[in-house]
Amino acid sequence: MSDKRPGPGDYRESVVAAILEDPGFIRATFAGAGSTQQWKKLSIRPVTIRGDHHLQFVYFDGKKALTENHVIEPSRAKILEALSYGFANVHVQGSAGDLHVRITRKGRALAKHAKPSRPGEEPLLDHNLPKKYMLDVSRPDEFLAATGIMSADGRIKLTMQRKFHQVNEFLRVIEQVLPVLVDAAEGAAGSAGDSAAVCSEGATGTAQRPLRIVDCGSGTAHLTFAIYHYLHNVRGFAAEIIGIDTNPDVIESSRNLRDSLGWPQPQFANSRILDFDPKAPPDMVLSLHACDLATDEAIAKGILWRSRVILAAPCCQHELHRKLDAPGMRAVLRHGLLRERLADIVTDAIRALVLRIMGYRTHVIEFVSPDSTTKNLMIRAELGLALGDSVFVQEYRDLCGFLHIKPAIETMLGESFGKHLAR
Repeated sequence: MSDKRPGPGDYRESVVAAILEDPGFIRATFAGAGSTQQWKKLSIRPVTIRGDHHLQFVYFDGKKALTENHVIEPSRAKILEALSYGFANVHVQGSAGDLHVRITRKGRALAKHAKPSRPGEEPLLDHNLPKKYMLDVSRPDEFLAATGIMSADGRIKLTMQRKFHQVNEFLRVIEQVLPVLVDAAEGAAGSAGDSAAVCSEGATGTAQRPLRIVDCGSGTAHLTFAIYHYLHNVRGFAAEIIGIDTNPDVIESSRNLRDSLGWPQPQFANSRILDFDPKAPPDMVLSLHACDLATDEAIAKGILWRSRVILAAPCCQHELHRKLDAPGMRAVLRHGLLRERLADIVTDAIRALVLRIMGYRTHVIEFVSPDSTTKNLMIRAELGLALGDSVFVQEYRDLCGFLHIKPAIETMLGESFGKHLAR
C-alpha cells in the first residue's frame, strides 16, 4: 500500500480515531524519540479497572517507567499531547488492521494502513475478572447498535464503554427487583383472571399481566429502551413501559428510535411528572438523573400510585441549597461547596426517610463505579413495610427541625404524608 502524506493535523486525528473509535484496538506504540526528549517510548493499551474501561499510558525514559490510567473521554487530550512530544514513529495495532505513521526529519507525516500484525487477537484487558453482562455482547445486538453503543461488526465501541457499563449495571439492578415485579403482576392477574401475558421461562405461576413501568424524565431514553429490551427480548416478559418528559424534541426522537427498531414499546408522553396519570398504576417507577425537584416528583407519584418498586438516581439537587440553616453547622454552611454537598446528602437522606415512612424498604446504593459517572447514587425502594413507623417519623422531624427546612416532597405528598407527622 502506498504512503499517504496528510497535513500535520490529519495524521493526529487518524491516530486518535484508531485508538478511541476502533473496538478492536490492541496497543499503540510511540518511539523514535530525539536525544533531547524526556520520554524515549510510550505505549497505550486498553485496560479494565473496577469494571470500567480505561486507557493505560506507560511512559519510558530509558531507566524507569511511569504508568497512568485514564478514563476514555479525557484520553483524547492525552493522546494529542503525546503526539506533540516529537516521536518519529507511531504504530497502532488493531484486530482488523494496523496504522503506521512515520515523521520525517523535515516534519512530514507519512501514514499508511496495513494488515493486522496480530490477526484475530482481541484486546487484552488486564485486571479484568470474567464478567457476566446482562446483554449478550458475543453477537450483534439491535438495541446496542441502534443507540451507537455497538459497532456494525458487533463490538462495543471503546468510546461507549462507559455508557455500556452504565446500561449493564442498571439492568443488574432491574434483575434484582424483577421477582418483586413478577409477584405484583402475577398477583394482580390471579385476582383479575387476566391470562393475556406471557411468563418468562423459569418464572413461577401461570398467567400474569404485563409488567407496568413509568420512566419519569426519560430524556434520550437509552435506559428506557434498555429495560424494555432486557425484559421483553432477553427475559421474555410482556412489558408496558411509558417514558414521560417535558421536552417534545426528545419525545419525538425516542418515538422515532422505537419505530426504527420496529418495537411496539416503549410508549412516550410529553408531560410534567406531577400532571401525568397512567391508565393503570405502575409496578415500578423510574427516575434516572431527573433534575432537582423532578426526582422528588417521581418519588412522590410512585408513592401515591403505591408502586411496588421505585428506583431513583438523582441528578442535581438545588432545593435545599439556600434553605439549610443550623447555628451549629455554620462552619460548614459558610462555604458554598460544602453547603452544596451537604444539601445533596440531606436531600437524598430526606427522600430515603420519606419512602421508609410511607412503607418502603429503602436502600441508598452506588449502582455504577464513580469512575463511570459522579452521578452514581441510586435510591432503591420496595413496598412492603408498615406505614408511619414512629422511629423514622421522629428522625424526619429531628432532621428537618435541626436544619430549619420543609422539603418540597412533603407538600407533593399532601395529606397522605402529613397525617403521619401530625401524630
